[in-house]
Amino acid sequence: GSVDASGHISDLSYAEGTSFDYDYNYNKETLESIASLSERTIEKYLSDETLTDDDIRELIASGLLHPVVFGAALQNEGTDQLIGLISRFAPDIIYKEKTSAKVFKVAYENGHRLSFAKVTGGEIRVRDMLPDKRLEGEKITQIRLYSGGRFSFLEAASAGDVVAVLGLEHTFSGMGIGDEIDDTAPISRPVLKYRMILPDDVPVRTFIPKLKELSVEDPLLNIDTAGDVISLSV
Repeated sequence: GSVDASGHISDLSYAEGTSFDYDYNYNKETLESIASLSERTIEKYLSDETLTDDDIRELIASGLLHPVVFGAALQNEGTDQLIGLISRFAPDIIYKEKTSAKVFKVAYENGHRLSFAKVTGGEIRVRDMLPDKRLEGEKITQIRLYSGGRFSFLEAASAGDVVAVLGLEHTFSGMGIGDEIDDTAPISRPVLKYRMILPDDVPVRTFIPKLKELSVEDPLLNIDTAGDVISLSV
């Protein structure tokens, strides 16, 4: 696409052949192009000669329509349009009734395992056990709410909160808890294999647990051990 001197998008083309005007004041040609993206919206447009925000929101959510805005946050250019687009067309989030969460990262801090997760249903509290057989007997000992590198402690986290949880030892990146499902296996696969040679003063038995922590943090890091031989696949 191209941008004119006033910062408006004068021609923004998509793979599907649609165009979006920068301020979202759709003309007839634009609406017809958007409507052509699905049979339902074609029928709706032919019947009503217009599309509602819900119609456009559905096209965006289904991946058929991709609005684009230009700007620079540092100069505060285009930010109003971006916020307006998100506010107007982002689908409403429907959280689950049952206690659920999605683990997206696992890290270690001073020997403590941190499970970073978004709560997607219900509520989790300190001393709770989560509804997953793989975590049977494991209780939440701490809930952290991070802001940059700092964090505060919470007694509970509700749906929509993104937190770090301590006390869970068998979580993994991509794990679904409650009504959430586990992520499928990553498309990427290790293609290189290396043999690790440790310094003479570093015992293998004390080094391997550290490597296993790294493999938990990065699931694509595969570690094979055979006696004193350590192999890494990346």
